Amino acid sequence: MNPRVLLYEPKEKALTVLRRMIEHGETYSIVKLWHELQGIVTYRDFIVFLAEPEKLDIPAYITGLPDEPFEAELAKIKFMRGAKSLRRSFPEIEEIRATVKARELSGDRHRYEVKVSVRSAEKLYIYSEEGWDLPSIFDAITDKLKKILTKKSDKRSRKSLRKFRPQSPV
Repeated sequence: MNPRVLLYEPKEKALTVLRRMIEHGETYSIVKLWHELQGIVTYRDFIVFLAEPEKLDIPAYITGLPDEPFEAELAKIKFMRGAKSLRRSFPEIEEIRATVKARELSGDRHRYEVKVSVRSAEKLYIYSEEGWDLPSIFDAITDKLKKILTKKSDKRSRKSLRKFRPQSPV
């Protein structure tokens, strides 16, 4: 165990904590309040303050996220990453919208139904998926939408069966 563990209270400024972590060569710091552990802070936690969330150049909406912050944030990140990937592959996409519906079946478990619609200039693609784990549902939907959008159309060009023949003079 490290004898020089850095301990801080929640009211301490983030910049001060980060500077002391760098000065002491520590990779983590402990946050406590009234002799009770509140959390462990690492360099990764400070990166959140520096990095701005990427803005999409198209409207991407997600509604109905659950109240649980970890699952909701992970689902949102996966949705935005999938939307960005789809937009890069298919620039004709105008809007991506996801709706999450949760049903409480037993205790704390929820069954999620996610419906995603992708509107392009020529067509509206709709896909829905159900499951217990929200982030994996968004992964499955992104994979399915990529398959749908990359599928070749079944319209084949038809040539006329009648061929033009010049008539001979009689």
